[in-house]
Amino acid sequence: MDKGVFIILDGLGDNLIKELRYKTPLEDAKKQNIDKLVRYSECGLLYIKERGYIPKCIEANLSLLGYDFKYNELIFKALVYKELKENQFLVEIESKEDPKIKDIYDIIKYKDNNYILIFDNYDKEIIEKLKKYKIKNKAIYKGLNKKDLFEKKYKVKALYLSSSPIHLSIAKYLKIDYEKPLGTTGKSNENLFSFSEYAIANRNKYDIIFIHIRAPDILSHLKNPFKKKKIIEEIDKYLIKRIKEYFDAILITGDHSTSSIKGRHISDPVPVMIYSKYSRYGFVKNFSERKCIKGTLGILNSKDIIKIFIDRLK
Repeated sequence: MDKGVFIILDGLGDNLIKELRYKTPLEDAKKQNIDKLVRYSECGLLYIKERGYIPKCIEANLSLLGYDFKYNELIFKALVYKELKENQFLVEIESKEDPKIKDIYDIIKYKDNNYILIFDNYDKEIIEKLKKYKIKNKAIYKGLNKKDLFEKKYKVKALYLSSSPIHLSIAKYLKIDYEKPLGTTGKSNENLFSFSEYAIANRNKYDIIFIHIRAPDILSHLKNPFKKKKIIEEIDKYLIKRIKEYFDAILITGDHSTSSIKGRHISDPVPVMIYSKYSRYGFVKNFSERKCIKGTLGILNSKDIIKIFIDRLK
């Protein structure tokens, strides 16, 4: 099997920015390494979950990994270092510890006044008890069967690299090996070199290495399209330039679009490109929202892209 790297640029898609001559930060960025690859890549647009839907972070990233959870089945915000047992359920609340519920649930302090409740027997009685407390996420999130864990589902071995505890918890939930590369920050001043070196160092141990970069999303929420454009250029220079020599297949996409005008997630699709020796490449020369729609992949649902990518590795 060939070696693949799946790069998730958080909040990659954007609106057209007047100050960037009515281009998006991605479209206006100087990214010669990505744009050299895109000429020989299959390109398209991904709707995250469905058209018109504004995805949340966790469900968006799970969808890219092929897990299409319904609203009331989704997942959780979990501590990375908390080992979970099979068939346990999690929900995040905003409440101080209460002895009444502590007798029933295992409560983990997450941050500030947020807590994660882990409990086993999912039934109506639990729902009624939870209604007495201020619930941040209204849905109760349930776990996966062993057969649905990533490696068993797709027959590939993967490593997930991120500096975000939430994204590492997704990998842990799916039983994917995960690592926070040394020196990475999860902020706009990300250590991109560390991501590239970790990926290269682990190339021979895994079939797929996922790299999640949070910085573009942060800058969109700060309504700073200029810095978002700059970080995309740095990703091209310090990450893509380095890893493109070491992997047989490269997928680049976003987990959702984040508007630098509105400062929030939006429903617009994200561009995707797959570079491999099997790619039916077309005529796209600029990896961007408006150009990738002309690519040979067309318009896809996010949950299908992992299957296409794995097929390119075989």
